[in-house]
Amino acid sequence: MSWILQQSYLLLVTDLVECYFWALGAFPEPELGLSRRILAKNAVIFTMMDDVYDVHGTVEELELFIDTIQRWDTSVKGLLDYMRIIFEAVIGSLDEIEQETIKKGRPYCADYVKEEVKKLMRAYMAYMTEQRWFNKAAGAMCDASKEVFDWLATDPKTLVAAADHCRLMDDIVTHEVEQERGDVASSVECYMKQFKVSQEQAHDEIKKFIESDWKIINEELCINETAIPKRILKICVNYARVMEVLYKDNDAFTSATTRTKEMMAGLLVNPIPV
Repeated sequence: MSWILQQSYLLLVTDLVECYFWALGAFPEPELGLSRRILAKNAVIFTMMDDVYDVHGTVEELELFIDTIQRWDTSVKGLLDYMRIIFEAVIGSLDEIEQETIKKGRPYCADYVKEEVKKLMRAYMAYMTEQRWFNKAAGAMCDASKEVFDWLATDPKTLVAAADHCRLMDDIVTHEVEQERGDVASSVECYMKQFKVSQEQAHDEIKKFIESDWKIINEELCINETAIPKRILKICVNYARVMEVLYKDNDAFTSATTRTKEMMAGLLVNPIPV
């Protein structure tokens, strides 16, 4: 990941270990090393992009950035230096995905990923909160068939539920800090305003939505009426599981807690006693 680490921009603070921790949770199988690497790398890229959108960029700068990605203008003319770096990182990542998946006889993967990037940018353009699901086409998809990609492009129930779960858990623990820095309203603020309830009541109701998302995810996994392999559906489960670890009581992704660091050390550093 030297193409990120070599840059000296202090505003682009990335959680490298946390991103790999998330990827490890989504793809724990030993044979999915490539999926873990690609997911972790792209999680870093889109964590930086999220920070640019939430904190660093002005409206005019963001509109140019989003338009450049929508047009896939690789000349990156007019972009600020740090935005150019991020877009070039996206392009570099797609090149890597294409090279790796061509080796596996799946040359179609990169095109699907590019469309997911553009879809995410359209969500930004509409001032919608991101779902972080560029990753859906950048991880297990290294080993997925074209039928799986076509299925993902339809935004199936299990995928939408996992993305919704991710968004809502994030909102509950981060919305206060985000409002202090002037971010757009989260689901918490929207619920409070629409139903004229307190923050605590909004949290309780949103947690019910999260429970409903889990029911959908588990139902789709247990009663799979599609031709999609169960291992693909299980990725949605694993992704949501990691979310429960990192966002259960606080934002342990952005500001790793002692408990989070201990878990990461236990998985990645400390030897397993035998």
